[in-house]
Amino acid sequence: MFDIIMTITFGLISLILIIVSAATPAWLSNGTGIFINCITTAGGLAGCTGVFGNEVISLVTAVLCIISATFALAALIFFAVYVNRYLRQQGLTAATLYLFSATFAIAAGIVYLVGTIDQTVPNGGLYYFGYSFYLCWGAALSGLIACGFGFYAGAKGNEV
Repeated sequence: MFDIIMTITFGLISLILIIVSAATPAWLSNGTGIFINCITTAGGLAGCTGVFGNEVISLVTAVLCIISATFALAALIFFAVYVNRYLRQQGLTAATLYLFSATFAIAAGIVYLVGTIDQTVPNGGLYYFGYSFYLCWGAALSGLIACGFGFYAGAKGNEV
């Protein structure tokens, strides 16, 4: 039962993290996001503008995040439905979906990393990677953990 709870918990965490990562404008510390950019001043938030599709790197990253979230949601639903029916061997299918979700989240992180590394402080730029970037990597890690628990649950089969 522990493996089922952990699979669902880490799968839900992965789904939430990838959605929040994609929706927030903090992939870089200057307010750059993959869907919106926000400008802040000393007085607070000055405004946000939609940027989906304006840059190739942001577009590819956004598409990969959407695919990752879709796989995570499908795995969560699939696992929850089949576990309730005591078909634990279907955990292998859900675990595979979590693996796909984590793979696409990793790909999103790598694409954004490679595309914007020249803008970061260690490489002579002005900005640091923001929390959205790290949330994407956290979603990948959580998806991999859910995948591991899912494979374990599926390998156990219908044992109690």
